[in-house]
Amino acid sequence: MRTPSRLLLGVAVGALLLGSSTALAGPLDGPGAQKALVCSACHGFGGNSRGDTVPILAGADAAYLKKALSDYAAGRRPSPEMEPYAKMALHFGVDDIVGYFAASRGSRRRSRRIPPPSSADARRPRSARDATAPTGRGIARR
Repeated sequence: MRTPSRLLLGVAVGALLLGSSTALAGPLDGPGAQKALVCSACHGFGGNSRGDTVPILAGADAAYLKKALSDYAAGRRPSPEMEPYAKMALHFGVDDIVGYFAASRGSRRRSRRIPPPSSADARRPRSARDATAPTGRGIARR
């Protein structure tokens, strides 16, 4: 008589497993998580960078991330660090990767951004603005 009770237990456990939601999935169970794992070396786990020099990818717009990766891979957005990883992302499925980061929750900390030019900066001559640009371009121009 134990066989029917074990069968009933097996059916109940199976139904429970089938009925469980993906909301209970772990952080690496989502689509694209395994493909995006290499990005965590620089951009932090789940795209939540801990430093100010690397942007936070978590919660970013998927279309923006896809275009940025395409631009890095094609060389339209020069970055020796990002180019090989962008090519890898395009090869292994960029839609899964950007979808993973878009669905991830971003940290409350904002990454450091270059502030927009102030009105005083706009009145300065172009050469003076170039000399103080974050890239340093314009300093050697004469």
